[in-house]
Amino acid sequence: MSDLELHAAEMTRLRALMEATLAHHTGRTPDQIHADVERDTILDAQQALDYGVVDSIIQSRKRSAVP
Repeated sequence: MSDLELHAAEMTRLRALMEATLAHHTGRTPDQIHADVERDTILDAQQALDYGVVDSIIQSRKRSAVP
């Protein structure tokens, strides 16, 4: 097996793992996740919250800082 084939196989494995993880944690279907990650998508904080990839939005870094 060539290096190129090894890299392609690893990228395919990692993509499947990422899609399964996103589906599990966002409650979306694997097919929906696959379609959504097919292209680069930039989410703002509210969109990330709505999609389910973050749990909450911190309003101010000053108030959330740990002393």
